[in-house]
Amino acid sequence: MQQLFYNGDILTLEDSQPEAILVEDGIIVYCGSLQAAKEKTAPNCDEINLHGHCLMPSFIDPHSHITQFSNTLGLLDLNHITSIAEIGQQIEQYIDENKIEPGEMIFGFGYDHNFLKEHRHPTAKELDAICQGHPLLIAHKSGHMGVMNTKAMEQMHLDKNTPDPAGGKYGRDENGNLPDSYCYDADTMGLHFTNDACQKWIDFLLTHTKQEE
Repeated sequence: MQQLFYNGDILTLEDSQPEAILVEDGIIVYCGSLQAAKEKTAPNCDEINLHGHCLMPSFIDPHSHITQFSNTLGLLDLNHITSIAEIGQQIEQYIDENKIEPGEMIFGFGYDHNFLKEHRHPTAKELDAICQGHPLLIAHKSGHMGVMNTKAMEQMHLDKNTPDPAGGKYGRDENGNLPDSYCYDADTMGLHFTNDACQKWIDFLLTHTKQEE
């Protein structure tokens, strides 16, 4: 099947400004003058007058994270946080609203250090101070990094002897210790905890993903 588009602003992202585009079975077979395009058309070609409207290439998004996005729903929402202190306030509200039991793992998502007034990632000490009694992991808005408090690192058995994961790294000081709770890429969203909170997290992901699909 052929389609002939004409009489509009046809954007090709090239320097030329064609009068018409001829499409055959979903593939552009000609781009140029209207007269030349019509010479190539079949009798049953569908001629589409754009009436001055704009025709542009379609936008194709090859990097969507639909199921990953669904996995973040129901977590501690940190998307609009502007300071480390505000993270603490959100944690308190999240614990109260969701009746989080003492010692239960808390997962947060969406903070961006670029928009915090401190312009940096929270440290383990800061997360310890604002989230006492709970292991805490908060993932960066990009999903490629995150930070955790001391309780979470203990559950991960992370210490100076822990090697960096393949394709990722842990934040360390000059002595090789892990003071800042920072983890990048490989282990950020794939951490292996040793208590029941991890199973609750897994159950949540499985249930929510099925609902989205």
